[in-house]
Amino acid sequence: MTTDRVQDRLDTVALKASSDPTSPKFAGPCPRCGGPVPNADRPGAYPGALSRLDNATYICSACGTEEALFNYFRRGEPLPPFGERAAA
Repeated sequence: MTTDRVQDRLDTVALKASSDPTSPKFAGPCPRCGGPVPNADRPGAYPGALSRLDNATYICSACGTEEALFNYFRRGEPLPPFGERAAA
């Protein structure tokens, strides 16, 4: 696929998601840090990271990375609840 076709496809998918009020895009700020989902550079561009805490909540990319690293390096320890940073 050419770069233009890929961008057209991404724009089409984004348009469909923006018209769906149940889209994860409308979930609001990250429940861990309060920042934009998926990140400050592209707020609302895509859903973000799926939290490992409940497998249902979308969080920002930075918190998703923190959760993954927390899970890897602190195996067996439960993740902190939403509203707290995972890498504390």
